[in-house]
Amino acid sequence: MGNKSYALVSKMRDPSVRMALANALKDDGRLSYDEILMIVASTYDWGIVTWHEFNDLKTILNEAKTIDQRSKNYINNFLNKLYHDYLANQSKKKAFTLPYTKDHIPKTTNNSRRPGYAMTPQYLTIHSTANPKSYATGERKWLTNPTNNRTASFHLVVDEKEAIECLPLNEVAWHAGDGGKGTGNRKSIGMEICESGDRQKTLENAISLAAKILKDHSWDTTKLKRHYDWTQKICPRILIDSGQRDKQTQTWEWFTKQVATLL
Repeated sequence: MGNKSYALVSKMRDPSVRMALANALKDDGRLSYDEILMIVASTYDWGIVTWHEFNDLKTILNEAKTIDQRSKNYINNFLNKLYHDYLANQSKKKAFTLPYTKDHIPKTTNNSRRPGYAMTPQYLTIHSTANPKSYATGERKWLTNPTNNRTASFHLVVDEKEAIECLPLNEVAWHAGDGGKGTGNRKSIGMEICESGDRQKTLENAISLAAKILKDHSWDTTKLKRHYDWTQKICPRILIDSGQRDKQTQTWEWFTKQVATLL
């Protein structure tokens, strides 16, 4: 393999795979069948694969020298057949299939949680609920619970099973904490991610929902904001507080990157 392939070693996301690939390259660049399987798995086992990552993988396999015909046959099969499977799977991932319910709170809800002010949104602001026990239905019910004396509200909430639209996306909700005239409140859609249940599934649903909102408004990921961006509050904490993450790889940067793959 050439110098370019040595540089690609650093792109393999699993450290053990980087080491195995680097060692194989030192040994005249001939890869065994097991090493090739490891390289492929290191890319796919981390979830959604970006176009650039897939092309990096193609480059490694195209340039690979193998030690036997079995390895060469696997590479040919991967590049000829699985490449098309990859494109098909990416198209399926881009389809929005999450159950989505509109259950708007009344304009008469206490504490002006639905003030009825018209809004032309410019951003999508991501929050997490800071409640490890509540689900989307519970968060929606809390908005109209008579014991709730807060003014705070939000447009969307998502959990491991569904998404609920609680306020119309073209009306103001009080979610950003930056005041009555603040850009976060006045010009952004607020989306709450539940912290309960299967975190991986919930985040996958949140990624899918965020991508839908961006696509519906012809936005890219520069329109994604954290609650933190408006008020420096540590929110969504499950993406920006290492102590609250389910996996340390699930950062804000990871989240925005995953959303980008669905646009």
